[in-house]
Amino acid sequence: MGKVKWGGGLSGEDFDSAERQQFAPYAGPPVPNALYCWKIKMLKRSKTSNNNDQLIIGLELTPRRSRPDEKKYAGYYITDYLVITPDTLWKVAPFLDAIDVTGAEFAERTVVENEADRFGSRKITKIGSWVNNGKQYVMGTLTDGQDRDGNPKKAIGGYWPIPDPESSSAAEADEEEDDGEEEDERPPAKKTAAKKATRRAPEPEPDPDEEEQEEEETPPRKATKKAAPRRAADEEEDDGEEPPF
Repeated sequence: MGKVKWGGGLSGEDFDSAERQQFAPYAGPPVPNALYCWKIKMLKRSKTSNNNDQLIIGLELTPRRSRPDEKKYAGYYITDYLVITPDTLWKVAPFLDAIDVTGAEFAERTVVENEADRFGSRKITKIGSWVNNGKQYVMGTLTDGQDRDGNPKKAIGGYWPIPDPESSSAAEADEEEDDGEEEDERPPAKKTAAKKATRRAPEPEPDPDEEEQEEEETPPRKATKKAAPRRAADEEEDDGEEPPF
């Protein structure tokens, strides 16, 4: 027996420092074909074997708050390849619409990193005002496809923008207005409160010194209410971590 040397002049340090898989393997149940919300975890510019430009899009399935049954599919990851040629624009355009990028921005204002990965692909950092920060979402249909050898695999059938949060809120408001039972229960609660206020009326008037103490205690109460802006700041830091629906 004897030791062997691997080609390419590679050393042990080269293997130890090599880039590993970026995302944890999916261990959940099979994901059925349907429309899902996807977080864009990767977006790169690359070349095909025919030297055509292409987009490499890494998508992670993100369960929607309105669809609790999707939680079991959290973390499912898929890579989509969009070749950019005159004959494939019908596939590329819906993706640009989904991330709210115009054709002019994509054609003239796409910014990539200077350094390429081992496959020659470069990360797209910006397209116009759109920033690739790993916190952007799109809607996409999971469907059955084939790889280049004709083997079955999962694929993305199409892209759409995420629903407008204001439209979703308006729909929820309409449902609440249509709920007549809740509306009928609220007025009696207000009458009860009014009766309690009537019983409190005969209580003796507060001492002037006590009024001054209450006025002094008022500012701390207002300071407590200022906790809301701090929560809003936290939401800004986590912007994009969860889909807005």
